[in-house]
Amino acid sequence: MGGRKKIGNDEEIKERILTAAERIFGEKGYEDAKVVEISKEAGVSAKVIYKYFGSKKNLFFSVRELVANRLINEAFSRILKDISKKDLITQMEDLALSFRNYLLKNRSLARILLEGSSEDSDPDIKENYRDLKKVSMQYFVQECFGSGGEKNGQNHRQKENILPFLLSILTIMALALLLNLDRKGGFDSKFLIERFIEFVKTI
Repeated sequence: MGGRKKIGNDEEIKERILTAAERIFGEKGYEDAKVVEISKEAGVSAKVIYKYFGSKKNLFFSVRELVANRLINEAFSRILKDISKKDLITQMEDLALSFRNYLLKNRSLARILLEGSSEDSDPDIKENYRDLKKVSMQYFVQECFGSGGEKNGQNHRQKENILPFLLSILTIMALALLLNLDRKGGFDSKFLIERFIEFVKTI
């Protein structure tokens, strides 16, 4: 986009910046994305981005939070709303399949969600990634054990044991889709989910 700068109120400008940043971070990753590229696509100056977000890093954190919230609202909310009505196996399978289908339609978001997962990542990005995993776990625990869920007994213990594995499976799946392993014939996400469900049945 680029060229002439666009005007708008604060919320409109922030929304344009976040939209542009999401596309560029998703395409290039945090390290390779440039603020000047984001500013051109958003139709603002780089100074405006720093005015609203302070730094490239803070902008990335805002984008990741936006992406994570959208993932919850679009991929998980409907399933989790009815989660207490389903057996444990169906719950876990539905969550994994919904995550897979969402990322298949929004493949570039995997890069944003996984940024900071490698050992050589920027320390702040890595810490933010760990915080995201912790918040995700708390979210699943709350939704699975919340008002409609069983808080005591075997069902609770099963979920408590399985949720870390569920997050690990989702992470592996996101990484594989990011690397396009499914398109290269070296990865079958449905097979991974099937193996995960077989594992759940043994717990």
